[in-house]
Formats: sequence, structure tokens, C-alpha cells
Amino acid sequence: MVLFGLIAYVALLFVYFLSVAQFILTIINGQKNDNLRYFASRINAYLRQVLQFLSFEVDTVPFPFSALPESDQEDQMHTTTLDR
Repeated sequence: MVLFGLIAYVALLFVYFLSVAQFILTIINGQKNDNLRYFASRINAYLRQVLQFLSFEVDTVPFPFSALPESDQEDQMHTTTLDR
């Protein structure tokens, strides 16, 4: 449990780093980086899975002991790309 708490802390710091990188890239390019958005979404899904395990909401042990969760943003990103 302590190890997953540490992993969640590191993942949260990484999401902060990605958000700063996305902000800088948005300023430079004038548009969001879809690959970075998808990657951050996958990390957020994993972080959600770890926090649910740590709070005893689920009994399934997170990755690497189970499958890496899919992003909730995947369907939305494909729809948004097609709508442009």
C-alpha cells in the first residue's frame, strides 16, 4: 500500500509536469498537443485506479499486477478530431 501511495505521488507530479509542458506548447504552437493530452489522460486513469485501491474502493491491485487502464478521453479525442 505504501508503495502505491508513493507511485501515486510520483504520477501526480508527472501530471503537473505534463500540464506545464502542454501550457508551454499551446502558447508556442497555438493549439493543444493531442498526443500529450492522450498520454496525460492515460496517467490520470492509472492515478484514479491507484487512488481507488488505496481508499479500499476496489480490491483489484493496480498495474503492474493488473492491466493498465484505458483512457476515458480516447473516444472523445477521436470524435473531436473527426468533427474538425
